[in-house]
Amino acid sequence: MKMPYRAYEILSWVFITVLASVLLHIILHINLPLVFTVGFWEKNSEWLRNISLIFAVFIGIFLAVWRNIVSNIASQAHAENARINNKNISISLRIHSTNLYLDCMKNLAKHESEKSIVILHSIIVLGRFLQEAKNEEYELAILALTRFLREIVPYDMGNADNPLAAKNKVARDAALSALKKRKTDEAAGEDARIDLSNLNLEEADLSGFDLQSVTLDGSNLAGIKLDSGDLGMLSLVGVNLGEARLSGVSFENSNLYNANIAGARMNGANLKNADLGRANLGAAYLMESNFQGTKLGNASFRGAVVTNADFEGAWLSDANFEGAIGLTAKQLSKAETLYGVESLPAHVGTELRKEHPELFEEPGGLDFEEI
Repeated sequence: MKMPYRAYEILSWVFITVLASVLLHIILHINLPLVFTVGFWEKNSEWLRNISLIFAVFIGIFLAVWRNIVSNIASQAHAENARINNKNISISLRIHSTNLYLDCMKNLAKHESEKSIVILHSIIVLGRFLQEAKNEEYELAILALTRFLREIVPYDMGNADNPLAAKNKVARDAALSALKKRKTDEAAGEDARIDLSNLNLEEADLSGFDLQSVTLDGSNLAGIKLDSGDLGMLSLVGVNLGEARLSGVSFENSNLYNANIAGARMNGANLKNADLGRANLGAAYLMESNFQGTKLGNASFRGAVVTNADFEGAWLSDANFEGAIGLTAKQLSKAETLYGVESLPAHVGTELRKEHPELFEEPGGLDFEEI
């Protein structure tokens, strides 16, 4: 346990006083002219050695004390700086979560049904209660309310005020700091969900971050670096992953409906059982990617590189393969359906219609909007 700064200061003055007293005593009781003679040094050699040793000990203790003073001050400053940073991160994330919550409230207010009005007033009262200063569950509660609002009333992300337009640097920095802090929290056995919906994380380096339990709906992730990361089982509806570096990343069972993945590097990515309906995969690098059981209805593969990609069991109704590179009949022959597929290479389309005509038939009783 470190001593208080005041105690160090008192000890320092004690050492200085003792040293000054010893030095003054020597000066007053010594014949200075004799100091410059050889006989003086020979006669008093042992006494001088003892005095030198005492001085060395006192000076060493004095330096050690001041080193501890400086160390104590630095550690206190570091702790205070960390406390302020954590407080700023918490405030920024709270503001972001509150803005999303208010957007949903505005959306709910547009619906004039009696049920919506009752729900709106109930949530307003609950929201005021949650804003009390002593409420430690504010952020989690606001996140839960936001999700509830989006479920009971359709939320049009396109018509809402889009924070991405302003490119809010404070919110971006707070989000990245929260993700870094998450590593420490997990090591300490803590876990908290982070809502990063509609946030601009363009070209951020997210390699090594655990993005599980993170909400990223509508976020701009264009150009991010996340090689070999895990984005499985996440809601990524409408996210922008254009030009992102996602080689080897797992999106298994994730919802990427209407996502923009144009130009992304996704070689070896795992998209098994993911929902990529209406997704834009134009000019993306998809070599050896896994699309087993993936929903790709109305998805665009224009100019994409799909060499050795696995489409076994994939739902490709109304998908567009115009200019796709590396596409073979063998790949698509393993798909669940090719109904309404557009712009297949001539030789691929001819071979598939000859060998597997059933793939082009309309599957009965299926809702293609969900495929």
